Amino acid sequence: MGQQRASSDEYANASAAYHYPEWIDLANKAAGIFMFFLGLGSLLLTCWPLATIGSWQQFAEWGRNSWGNLLWSLPWLIGAGVLIHLCPSITVGPAGLETTVLFGIPVHIPWNEVLAVKEASMFPGRHSRRIILVKRLTPWHSMISLIGCLDLRPGLFITDDIRGYHELVKSIEAHLSHS
Repeated sequence: MGQQRASSDEYANASAAYHYPEWIDLANKAAGIFMFFLGLGSLLLTCWPLATIGSWQQFAEWGRNSWGNLLWSLPWLIGAGVLIHLCPSITVGPAGLETTVLFGIPVHIPWNEVLAVKEASMFPGRHSRRIILVKRLTPWHSMISLIGCLDLRPGLFITDDIRGYHELVKSIEAHLSHS
């Protein structure tokens, strides 16, 4: 997350802001929070006996019996992070893109860090899905592009459910072709 935070006046002259319908955003966040608490609950139930361990031998026995539970919580926690970041709002401005991470932390992505717009080939269907690949973002965004287009670079996943999808893709591709 090495991007600079954009000032609000820098994006006052933004060419366009693109948002998903509110119900899609809320559904993704709710599912992500639910998955997070499933993973956290599994992790806490696994680690709770650590408080009662009195010897190294008991600790070793706990370790042998707990790996499955610890591994069970990992996909839930990863899935939660991916779902929370799945449908971002994106603002296209003269200096680059602006999006949010987690629950609203703004992140500015300069145009020189926007790498490509790729088809999300791992999600077949009637909807158009793309991933905007960037140089740096969160590990969750790297996971999204790995799942969506088998690329290790971080990316913003967008679908044609976002308002102004075709204009957003054309705008980004136009900026990429000029650089």
